[in-house]
Amino acid sequence: MNKLIIGLLVIAAGAGVFFILRNKKTGTRQTDQKESLIGKWKLDSLDVKTKDSSTWYMSSMQAFDSNFGKYHYDFRPDGNIFISLPDSAKSDTSGYEWRNNGELLIKEMPNDSTSELYLVSKLNNNNFHLIKANDSTIFYFSKLK
Repeated sequence: MNKLIIGLLVIAAGAGVFFILRNKKTGTRQTDQKESLIGKWKLDSLDVKTKDSSTWYMSSMQAFDSNFGKYHYDFRPDGNIFISLPDSAKSDTSGYEWRNNGELLIKEMPNDSTSELYLVSKLNNNNFHLIKANDSTIFYFSKLK
């Protein structure tokens, strides 16, 4: 009888440890994704999901800013994004907020209360894909070395 009680206690303790470690792994995955976002990224291309082609969209954006495709986006741990040209010391600052369900809120200014919602569809150490929630435009970024 004592062996049975001890055996059940060992099984219960093992199950408790299993569930604690299992829950910790999901939190670690979220932390790993946040850490993967930190660093410098370059916009490689975008895919516009409207009647207009992405080539037209890129050319129209370049009409407003001829350097549109050249910018580097430096995501910082404090929620800031520094946007700059490769050889420039001057940068613009935006903000972002990571949400638990794979969503990223991008703010025009770091202190803004308004933001645009993006869905993170792919994020690893080399590639980063964002889908703009309101029009499904996909932004393809690659990590700068």
